[in-house]
Amino acid sequence: MPLPYGQIPDAQNKDNTYSFRLGHVERVFTSMEDQIVLDSIVQSQMINIKPIGHVPTKRKPILRAIPLLRGVSDSITRGDIVLYTFIGDNYFYLGPINTLNIPSRSPDMLYSTTYDMTFGDKDSGFNSLNFYGDEFCETILEALHPKMEEFTGLELLPEYGYLRLYQKDDILPYHNDRPSCEISTTLCVGYKGEQAWPIWLENKNKDKIPVNLEPGDMLVYKGCDLFHWRDKYEGENHLQAFLHYNDKNGPHGLIYDGRETLGTPAIKKEK
Repeated sequence: MPLPYGQIPDAQNKDNTYSFRLGHVERVFTSMEDQIVLDSIVQSQMINIKPIGHVPTKRKPILRAIPLLRGVSDSITRGDIVLYTFIGDNYFYLGPINTLNIPSRSPDMLYSTTYDMTFGDKDSGFNSLNFYGDEFCETILEALHPKMEEFTGLELLPEYGYLRLYQKDDILPYHNDRPSCEISTTLCVGYKGEQAWPIWLENKNKDKIPVNLEPGDMLVYKGCDLFHWRDKYEGENHLQAFLHYNDKNGPHGLIYDGRETLGTPAIKKEK
């Protein structure tokens, strides 16, 4: 059955060759209610795709596609990036593309305007991938807001979430945090290595205290006051989430790190 929804079929392939394009998953159809929207039977893992890059129309259409291959496939979700092609009367897709090489996590950095992705500073020993305003982190930032107020006894303002994927030989230099990080947390999402990778903190007495975090463990500390660091990482990779809050009645009562809302890029300071 020809698929509706603003198709852009390629020219007929007389030599039976097909090309793939990049697309962003706009919607995944899963329930019986979706059949009303589709006016047809919902097929397994049927999705809507918005093309990425140039397409031969003034307005990028929304394409409906089904998996190219039968059998076991990875789960697909809104926000993933896929490859798609047009065969016969249907669009087919492969994906999601393994953008981060992390199970169940494949955001589309080519499409999303909320991603603020950087590679680490080699002068500081970073080979890491860094994601400011990551949706995963900022969802947790907001969800834990009441618990953090209860735990600290402070009226807190959510500032920003940050996700970092450390690689082998990475370090975290000795430092304290900037003013948007009065109450900081570091959450171990997971790691691939033989043992936990401690974060070190230095208290006012200059005592050096190591803290080991297993997946799911989170440390709460005063990021602006306590210097902290990590020695060279000996494992393969290590995923860490950071959630930052400020005291509403403190000296740096700036909400959302100066942004209008969560889930948006960092405010770029003029040089």
